[in-house]
Amino acid sequence: MSYVLKFGDVWLVDGTVETHVCDGSQEIAVAYDPETATILKTGAANAIRAWRKKHLAKLDAKGVRHIFADPIVAAMPVNEDTVALLNCIRDNCLLVQAMIERGELPGLTAGEAARLQVQG
Repeated sequence: MSYVLKFGDVWLVDGTVETHVCDGSQEIAVAYDPETATILKTGAANAIRAWRKKHLAKLDAKGVRHIFADPIVAAMPVNEDTVALLNCIRDNCLLVQAMIERGELPGLTAGEAARLQVQG
């Protein structure tokens, strides 16, 4: 499975099945758990942000949000480089932590990166 850029849009290709992820005018994103260094989700930024909001609401409803780190969402514009980066990140969760430490992850604000470096 990998993300590809076709006709300016992002598609997820799994063998012969192609699923439209987002338009080229939108963003792609990665949701990352800084506590466990785990990739939680990748895909369209709007979908990832909606998932994060629901995830945090579920934790709040159960009264356990304070136990878990808030997932960080790093959103990136759609282009050849960011689609390639999303594929690399999806295949190697350690890459996200290394990019955060070097301040190289597109879409991650300086405040989020600084907070993660302090936690790490």
